[in-house]
Amino acid sequence: MNENKFESEFFKTPEPPTPKAAEYLAINHEYLKDIYPLHCATVAEEVAKLIFEDGHTPQIEMVYQETKNEDGSVKPKGFLPKIYQGKIEPWFSHLVCCTQNLAFDPIIGQPVPKDDYTKLAFGEDINMEVQIFPDELKNNLGIVDNYG
Repeated sequence: MNENKFESEFFKTPEPPTPKAAEYLAINHEYLKDIYPLHCATVAEEVAKLIFEDGHTPQIEMVYQETKNEDGSVKPKGFLPKIYQGKIEPWFSHLVCCTQNLAFDPIIGQPVPKDDYTKLAFGEDINMEVQIFPDELKNNLGIVDNYG
């Protein structure tokens, strides 16, 4: 029997294509299990560096949802990471590094299918959209391609 608490009947744990990033997630999951003292952009960039080192092309995506007020105006709708079980205030956005249809976030502790990520992390389906594309991410991180 698999001891992975996030594995279920609707998905099986993928083999991590990026061992450095997978190790980072596992180590930092323990560190972040009670509180999230970091900025998610910092975490997403750290994961992106490791994914680039492993030869893959990451991008950073934003988890964000909105709701309408009675007057029709739109406002952000908060969501809570399941790991904290209500111990923190709701988040109104969150950045996560993704590659090869996997999401990499230490609040889960392992790479998971991107389509399942928000359900696993927050208990609900929330849209994600790319905020930093791979070329911009390389530039932001100072990664230079060496061809030859």
